[in-house]
Amino acid sequence: MQFRTRAIHVGQEKDPATGAVVRPIHIASTSVQPAAGEWLEFHYGRSGNPTRKALETTVASLEGCSAEGGALAFATGMAATHCVVASLSAGDHVLAGCDLYGGTYRLLHQVANRAGVEVTLLDATNLAEFEKGFQDNTKLVWVESPGNPLLSIVDYAAVAELAHKHGAVMGCDNTFSTPVLTRPLELGVDHEVLRRPQRPDGRSAGDQQQGALRRPRVPAERDRWRHGAARVLPLLARHQDDGAQG
Repeated sequence: MQFRTRAIHVGQEKDPATGAVVRPIHIASTSVQPAAGEWLEFHYGRSGNPTRKALETTVASLEGCSAEGGALAFATGMAATHCVVASLSAGDHVLAGCDLYGGTYRLLHQVANRAGVEVTLLDATNLAEFEKGFQDNTKLVWVESPGNPLLSIVDYAAVAELAHKHGAVMGCDNTFSTPVLTRPLELGVDHEVLRRPQRPDGRSAGDQQQGALRRPRVPAERDRWRHGAARVLPLLARHQDDGAQG
């Protein structure tokens, strides 16, 4: 299926229990166990529910996640970014671009550094200079394109190649482009964050990556609203870009 068709149909199949053409909102925090120690797919709202899974299935399809990967929805984009950064250990090093969302900058310099994680910021648009920032303990490379706030453009594929060459994983914030315009996972990026309401549904502050992320409990109504917004994402993004060019 083409992108626009997947935005409408993948993850938005009819409800198997009722036949409803729009997935219902599931608000229960707990689900029954068939027997002690036997678990169904959903058992507690913090670890997943059908509404959130539908959203994650749609996002994973639009982003081109591999069979081994997938998408996970979070309460905020920063929660997703923090989840990636929290995979690091004391003594690890992060090499990041210098055109970064303010929340990410503060996460790296006011939270991660207190846990013993080293941080270096360099211009990711200059690959030769950026490569000089790698250290033996560099574990994560993090960039944005377009960057926030300068709208700098980074070559995801080239930076991913550098990261893997030096034994690091690469993460990015792809909020401004969305999967309509750029799909970083198809360019070699390992982890991708998408702050969904800032672009996909036309408002301002979710998320996903090729591996696995977790998220705290979020009202199911919000998940359903975001999920419905995915249907019009291609049209909305294209019109926004046409307006910017005009």
